[in-house]
Amino acid sequence: MSAPLWESLGGETQMAKVVSDFVDAAVADPRVNYSRNGRYPIDAGSLTRTKRSALEFFSQAMGGPLSYSGRSLQEIHGRMNIADAEFAAFVGHFQQALEKHGVSAELIDTVLQAVATVRPMIVARAECGE
Repeated sequence: MSAPLWESLGGETQMAKVVSDFVDAAVADPRVNYSRNGRYPIDAGSLTRTKRSALEFFSQAMGGPLSYSGRSLQEIHGRMNIADAEFAAFVGHFQQALEKHGVSAELIDTVLQAVATVRPMIVARAECGE
């Protein structure tokens, strides 16, 4: 039996770095519109909670030991009216963080395929401004 995807990605220590880097990059990128035009203020506490929840979510989804106990993706993102382009920018930061931390192109493709499956639970509209 092969190791879970989570271990192939470097486990909790490595993925915590990936998550921290990509969340920080996404928050700083106006294309992502992370605060939804200020409706969801960003502070150190909210960033810490977001990073921990994301780490737990990815761990659970990729066969790791951490359990996600947060709200569903639909519940979290349902009222945010997230556009395809915003989601794509967010995923781009995730990909860049994986690359920065030495994850192979093959594993990145596997992870991004898994991320694509949750897109319908997050994206509400095809274009910005609709």
